[in-house]
Parts: sequence; C-alpha cells; structure tokens
Amino acid sequence: MPPAQTPLLLRAFFEASRNAVQCLASEPGFKYEHSVDALTETGERRVTPEEAASGLFFAGARFATNRVAGEITYGDREFFINMVLGPKTLMARMTPAFGLWEWSAAFGRPDPRANGDQLVVTPDRVRAVVADLGAVLTDIWPKVATAGADGIATIQSARARRRQESADAEAERDHRHFAAQAAEAFRNRDYARVIALLAPITSRLTDAERTKLRLARKFAERSDG
Repeated sequence: MPPAQTPLLLRAFFEASRNAVQCLASEPGFKYEHSVDALTETGERRVTPEEAASGLFFAGARFATNRVAGEITYGDREFFINMVLGPKTLMARMTPAFGLWEWSAAFGRPDPRANGDQLVVTPDRVRAVVADLGAVLTDIWPKVATAGADGIATIQSARARRRQESADAEAERDHRHFAAQAAEAFRNRDYARVIALLAPITSRLTDAERTKLRLARKFAERSDG
C-alpha cells in the first residue's frame, strides 16, 4: 500500500469510529478520544495521521460512559480493525479485554460483523468495517454494561476452550511432523534420531510409533554394546 494512503485510512477510521459510538453519546459520562502511534527509528511515539504515513501505525479510538468502556483499534502489519469493551467497573481487571465478537457469542447472538477484519486497506472498507462494529455495539452494549459474573465466566470458558483447541491442533501438527521424520530415520537405521524425535511426545504416539520407539531404543543399545 502506498504510504500516502495511510492518512486517508486514518481519517476514515477516526470519522467512522466517532460515528460508531454515537449510540452511547447520550449516556452519562460519555467520553471519546482517538490517537495514533507510529513505530519510528527512535521507537513508538504519538503522531498525526500525516506523520504516520512513513511506517507501521497503531490507531485507537477509546470510548467510555459511566457503565461501559472500550476501544476500536486499527493498524499493525495486518491492518486489522477490532473492538474490545466491557462493563466500566471491570475494564481495569479484564486483561486482555473481551472482543465485541466474544460478547456477541456469549449472549447467544454470534454476528460476523462483530469480528472486525484484517487487511483493511481502503477508506471505504475502513468505514464499512467500523460501521459494522458500531451496529453490533448499538445492539448489545446494554447487555455488556450489566453483564455479571456468569457472563464473564462464559466468555472466559470459551476463550480457554479455544486456546486449548489451538494448542491441541498445534501439538497434533508437531506430532505428524516428528513422526514422519522418525519414520525416515528408522528406515535409515538412525535410531538415535528416532529416539530424539519420538521420546519427547510419548503421550501422543500411536501403538505403531511406540513400537518403533521401543525398537529404536533396543537397536541403539545393541549398537552401544
């Protein structure tokens, strides 16, 4: 993306973000502010949209009322737009804060518009993605503001489940990768390598792979002897 496009994207983002949170404007204690930081040769610093044109930027549009608080973010290498929010009394303790899409799912009303999007690199697309976030916010923010311990627990459980599923999937990919390398090493009679590959993942091995590991250890002992 040409650097000259960045100020246009940021201006579109800030304009759309202010519009997206207008559903809260009449609420007591309403506040809104936005800013953009850029990664420069001297580190990360607060800049204007024009100054952000030369590198990586991180934009945020923060909003709050007496009952709810959150932020719409945009930037990084993926040009990702996202919204997080929560009850005002809990935001300081919610690290990281819950995404709009997590709240939507917790209330039994999953909405793809709540997901935000990545690689958002045109002003029109910026406006559309932020407007979608605003539409979902308008619909569910009263429920977020009054969310109790049960709602928080639902989101935390779902988040923990997704993390475990991701970890399991990664472990299974590693298993397949190491098992394939071990099979090749076994064919080449490189028993030390078979042991090095399979021993750390013993709990995930199939019966055939356990047999292969046992034989590799047996053959390795003979060789040492």
